Amino acid sequence: MSERTPVPGLPRVGHAGEPGPLGPRLQSFRRRAGLSQEVAASRAGISTRALRDIERGRVRRPQSRTLQRLAQALGLTGGELTDLLAAARTGPPRGAGRPRLLILGPLSLQRGQAPVPVTSPMLRRLLGLLALKHPEPATQQEVTDTLWPSGPPGSHQSLVHTYVSQVRRLLEPGGPRTVPPPTVARTPTGYLLEASRNQIDLGHFDELLVQAQRLHRAPDPGAAYELLTRALKCAQAFGSSRIGAPARYASMASTAWP
Repeated sequence: MSERTPVPGLPRVGHAGEPGPLGPRLQSFRRRAGLSQEVAASRAGISTRALRDIERGRVRRPQSRTLQRLAQALGLTGGELTDLLAAARTGPPRGAGRPRLLILGPLSLQRGQAPVPVTSPMLRRLLGLLALKHPEPATQQEVTDTLWPSGPPGSHQSLVHTYVSQVRRLLEPGGPRTVPPPTVARTPTGYLLEASRNQIDLGHFDELLVQAQRLHRAPDPGAAYELLTRALKCAQAFGSSRIGAPARYASMASTAWP
């Protein structure tokens, strides 16, 4: 195969010679060679987990020596190895695989800029409850009442454990773990969504209001006005009247400028 011959189904090189994402390219090369992750990793002298993390984008910039071993194991040409090394040097953009939960409006989960489908009504209810309660935990009773408004089935405790495990998998990052990913932790009374405020749009909204409150008595109210404006735009972007975010903004504005 010529070094210039494209591989069917392989992610194309980007504009102006920029390499495509490393993980999908490496995975396509491995599949072209007809090798499983276990066999390819063994031939390259690395662990299966290491290869899996590279293909899933969890390793931001793998070592050149590792890619050279993989290239040899997969029978890549010199040009294909050069593309992999270039993609490794570039790396994915920061935050590309970082989960973010949007609840100012219809519930939505994003990983970077890509939406993550959450089609199960039970998972949507659980995610929404945990996000609304954040940074406080949701009690076991709150979880039960939210999932089964008409009364829980006899097996509801095991079902709750199943739904929590599924939510944890949904929140796993699809890229490098530059910051701790959000997850669901068990507490003595229920469950807690462990996430930074900026990983939930409602938390970001509230943080802007808190910052504005600290500044609204300053000699120059311009900074507080700017923060309140950003908070309102954040709320309006997702139709947040459903949870009263504009009311919070109005209350803060009336306090800042009586």
